[in-house]
Amino acid sequence: MKKQKNFAPDTTGEGFTLRTGQPASLQVYKYLRYEILRGGIEPDTHLSEANLCHYFEVSRQPVREALLRLSVENLVRIYPQRGSVVTRISVPMVHQAQLIRESVEVEMVRRAVDTRDAGLLSALETELEVQNTYAKAGQWARFFESDQRFHRIIFEKSGVSGVWEALESSHAQLDRVRQADLRMEEVMDLLVEQHRSIFDGIAAGDTARAVQAMQQHLRRVLESLTRARARAPELFDDVDPALES
Repeated sequence: MKKQKNFAPDTTGEGFTLRTGQPASLQVYKYLRYEILRGGIEPDTHLSEANLCHYFEVSRQPVREALLRLSVENLVRIYPQRGSVVTRISVPMVHQAQLIRESVEVEMVRRAVDTRDAGLLSALETELEVQNTYAKAGQWARFFESDQRFHRIIFEKSGVSGVWEALESSHAQLDRVRQADLRMEEVMDLLVEQHRSIFDGIAAGDTARAVQAMQQHLRRVLESLTRARARAPELFDDVDPALES
């Protein structure tokens, strides 16, 4: 019988400190989501409300609200009277999220080429410099945040930041694969090169070049998925939660 994994704070993470000015449930949600995405809390880990309340030093209500939000993103599954369990990475959901993301971001890069806003180009170039710094230092968690900002900038400068927010909340499973991939050697350098190709296409006003660079960049996660499944098949699930009864 497989031994149950229980929640225990990952000492390699940033830790948790409850701050004023923000709902406790949102802080708990963000922390758990971050740890699940980066692999600090592994699939099949049991999340006991009592343990979470003790760790976060909050009442049960904020914990329950946080777990409910995570369940909406299919990051945890709630079992009445039994607690919650971190889901395995859903392979069908990774493919679906990649398809949605590519469809939207290809359109966004077309818009970016049409406008070629000076502020956009400056912001993207600055982010590329930040990514170079993190890549050289091997800081993959910081690099992931910069990677997210690079893509978000394109949306924000096009005046549709709300689209990015909606998109980001839909690809949690995709981000679990992306973060695992960043731990592999030379991946960050490759991603910087791909981001540079996207930037160069936009700066040159070359729609075909920018679109091709974006597609190549976004499709890479499917190769990462194949490698990750080969390394640790126990972390993945071939079931689409939307089709389960």
